[in-house]
Amino acid sequence: MMVRGCLNQIHQQTRKPMLSIYKIFRHPPTFWLLGIVLIASVPLRAQDPEAFTVFAPETVVATIDNEELTLGELMIRYATLPQPQRDAYSSRRGGLSDFLSDTVGNMIVARQALRIELTEDSLFEILMNIHRDEVLRDLYARRTVLAQIDETAVKNRYEDLKEIAFQRQPMARVQLILVSPVAESPPPNSSADDAVGISAARAKIDRISRELAAGSDFAELARQLSEDVSSADGGDIGWVGSNDLVPELSKAVFSLAAGETSAVIESELGFYLARVIERRHGGLVPYELVRELLFQEIVGERAPALALQARQDRDRLREQHQIELFPERLPW
Repeated sequence: MMVRGCLNQIHQQTRKPMLSIYKIFRHPPTFWLLGIVLIASVPLRAQDPEAFTVFAPETVVATIDNEELTLGELMIRYATLPQPQRDAYSSRRGGLSDFLSDTVGNMIVARQALRIELTEDSLFEILMNIHRDEVLRDLYARRTVLAQIDETAVKNRYEDLKEIAFQRQPMARVQLILVSPVAESPPPNSSADDAVGISAARAKIDRISRELAAGSDFAELARQLSEDVSSADGGDIGWVGSNDLVPELSKAVFSLAAGETSAVIESELGFYLARVIERRHGGLVPYELVRELLFQEIVGERAPALALQARQDRDRLREQHQIELFPERLPW
């Protein structure tokens, strides 16, 4: 299937409106590249994050009472947000994950509205007609003034950006135990004995390594003996990329599989033991998932000219109809 056909199929299935050219003109786009990077930081299936080395529109990112929400639908929803809302998500780390959570919340509320029969509310038909007009207006704009943005222009932008913006780096959720040869006051972990000097620190980390090999719990030993600030959390430092760690630690961590514990790692900060809890492989975000965002950026760059064309086309259409306005009948 061609890329455009694939995206159109996703759009038809979700029946969600594309971002209005009129909304774009009302809210000029700002730099959204961070939002693209955030796309590359979200796990696809929580039950098996290592299984995914590529992204696909049909990937399930959430289920609600056995109904699936796919990555393709989520990205359409994300791309069609008003620009200020999308900026709010893209400005913080994990923003797309937050959007996923908010989307599921909104879907649950909508289902509850159906259960209590709010489709019978007197406002329902009026609001649906308003949204219908907006959707049809947006689709009409795509067939007319926006049709000049051809697929080649969007694809070329993707090719220009994919190596710097669309690569998800490998991630690992890690537990650490640190033994530093340097005395600290106050120590990060007041319950840990302070092994001052390289020899004492090495002896301590070797002893911990042997206890782990004998079956001791990593988190418990981290709480008791680690000199890292993460000791209170059982050594859990959360999800990190290769650039988030000192080189020696990064090299060791990203050579481990989920569930594996490293040998002693020596770095300029001291001696580490690391355990990988979960892994997420890297991968390229495919064109069809970010096409809409790229399209919106091009529309934003050409907004003044496109807005003028849209107004001219609307005026042309108005001339084809008999219209009477009665402003004197308005309440103010």
